[in-house]
Amino acid sequence: MVEYCLLLGQHILTINNMEPCNEIMESFAINKKWLNGETGKGFAKFQLARDSADKLLKIARDKKDTIKQKIYRVMAQIANSPHIKNHALWASDYAVKLINAMYPNNFDEVKKERKKQIELMKSV
Repeated sequence: MVEYCLLLGQHILTINNMEPCNEIMESFAINKKWLNGETGKGFAKFQLARDSADKLLKIARDKKDTIKQKIYRVMAQIANSPHIKNHALWASDYAVKLINAMYPNNFDEVKKERKKQIELMKSV
């Protein structure tokens, strides 16, 4: 699920033409280290992910722009994916909320996003 989250994160950045900030890059790096078993044992690796997610949630709360808020909420869920795998599913749902904000009342865009998510999941 963490591999899927990294792909989802890149997808979300791409569709928004957004350069990742340091906090997003840090969360991606932590997830990659977790995948490679490089973050220590037990609680430590989860705590790194949770701390990274907390930073992203703070950024989301400070954003006035709804789209940016939702992007950072997706990224926070992605950051938390090593902690609990359900965060990957929540990231997917937040991505749909993002699409709904970007394209209000456009079910075709939502379907397109879910299909993209399924494609990303199948690729890992």
